[in-house]
Amino acid sequence: MKTSLSHLPDDRRAHINHCVQVIINYLKPNRIFLFGSYTSEKWEKDEELGKGINYRADIDLVIIMNTESQITAKDIDKMMGRNIPLKINCLFQSELELEKALFAGNFFFLELQREAILLHDSEITTIPIAKRKLALETAEFLKMNYTHHYYRGRSWYEVAKLCLNSNHLILATYQLREVSENIYSAILLVFQGYIQPNCKIQDFYRLTKQYSIRLAAVFPQNNKDEKHLFMLLQKSSTVGKYEKGSMITKHGVVILFNRIKELISIAEEICMYKITATLHSNR
Repeated sequence: MKTSLSHLPDDRRAHINHCVQVIINYLKPNRIFLFGSYTSEKWEKDEELGKGINYRADIDLVIIMNTESQITAKDIDKMMGRNIPLKINCLFQSELELEKALFAGNFFFLELQREAILLHDSEITTIPIAKRKLALETAEFLKMNYTHHYYRGRSWYEVAKLCLNSNHLILATYQLREVSENIYSAILLVFQGYIQPNCKIQDFYRLTKQYSIRLAAVFPQNNKDEKHLFMLLQKSSTVGKYEKGSMITKHGVVILFNRIKELISIAEEICMYKITATLHSNR
């Protein structure tokens, strides 16, 4: 992990080091990480925005405490006084919270390990609870997120069946898209701990297929008919704009139902296996 600020000018290094020392004196943290623009040699330099307004990048810090912290942004401002010309943003995490996030594959904290600069390390890294309890809590957290999206998807599936039985094909297709988004979300939360913002169906498919060959096989898209079937799912929110019958047939919707049913079954199997493996990982 990087530990040097040598790529920054003297005044900026002095500001950051002063902030770090104040935090150490007041809070006695275990570790302090710098993240954001100042970690790169391409850091955002000061910029004149006109009308006497200058832009200066904030100092972004992650502060690891031995236990949970109740420190607020106002507390930090009060510690720093008026001697710092830069805005300081602090994210507090306990050692336990950090371990749980890394254990669950949280994207932000994995990136923190790779890209952040370590500014302070007290070498106090004792986790306040046993690893067994950590595994238990992580598994429970994964199961909670999985259950929410999985059963929400199952509920939409039942609604879609009612629409199909009533021959409301457009509405049934729309409901199936809702099912797939929730099931894919459940998979991502279990396996990587987060969902990328603004995901579309094609993004969900691309991100999840790495976790099971069977997931990729639900929508193989290897011929014209398969591509049309997947497009039907993608376009379900706007398909009503097309002329009736131009895209949707009952036969196509029935096939889509069978594929979504298979998706639900695979998701349940691989997610519960992952959660169980997490639960037993530190036995």
